[in-house]
Amino acid sequence: QGMVYVGKTASFTYLPIPKVATTVVRKWADAMHADDSRSGASFLIQHDAKPVADRLGGAALWRDIPREKRRSMTFSIVRDPLDRHASAWRELRAYERPPKHRRGWGKVVIRQRPFYANASNPKQVFQFLSGKSTDLADEILTRTVRDLACAPDWNEHLTPQTSFFPRSLPSTAVVAPSEALNEVLMTVAGASGITSRRASDAIAAQKQNARAGWPQARDLFPAFTRGDRAIRVDGPSTVHVWCWLHARDYALLPFTAPRECDGAWAAAGFASGV
Repeated sequence: QGMVYVGKTASFTYLPIPKVATTVVRKWADAMHADDSRSGASFLIQHDAKPVADRLGGAALWRDIPREKRRSMTFSIVRDPLDRHASAWRELRAYERPPKHRRGWGKVVIRQRPFYANASNPKQVFQFLSGKSTDLADEILTRTVRDLACAPDWNEHLTPQTSFFPRSLPSTAVVAPSEALNEVLMTVAGASGITSRRASDAIAAQKQNARAGWPQARDLFPAFTRGDRAIRVDGPSTVHVWCWLHARDYALLPFTAPRECDGAWAAAGFASGV
């Protein structure tokens, strides 16, 4: 939808990428908005027009921000694509939390997809998502990637990161890895001229989502290979499909593609890399 967070006057513009520190940075941006003494810009989304679950201050739509403002401290935080893909699946499987804390939307997301009806055992799809079974794990992960190749925006947590970048993203925008989060936020705060104790507290209080559980990044490609055998894939391997889906991410973001992607680049006609 192009929602960004800009404080009150777009002295900064934060472009959120799902599954990359969005909780802490949105809280930081909300605090920066609250502690800015200036009047709010006319292009901010009005409180009542925001989704009930996302009524944070300082939100706007990218298309509504004046061009000159877009060039003022625009930034986004990104993550290694393979690590992010694994993290997204851990969220769909509810972070390995106790049942009362599980997020039910993981089941809804999968139920809406065509491959659910084609699964060899649809009941086990839900058992997988609730953490009760991994019997169909390889098949589910493999079908997901191949489904994404046809509809890459069906779940924002799995959609490649550069898909969220607007075409008019300025060349001056800062696109930084999540490891540099604190440094980026402190730099933006200093440049914006806003002093906010609550924003500083939001950075200090940040908590990482649970990173244990299956799958980890190292588990994905072996799972795709086993899944290809299980569903008898006829055509490009799912490893290659995943690499092609994330080729633009690896070309534009500060990460090195896994060596398993070398074959995908060669098959696509590239001598090496993307």
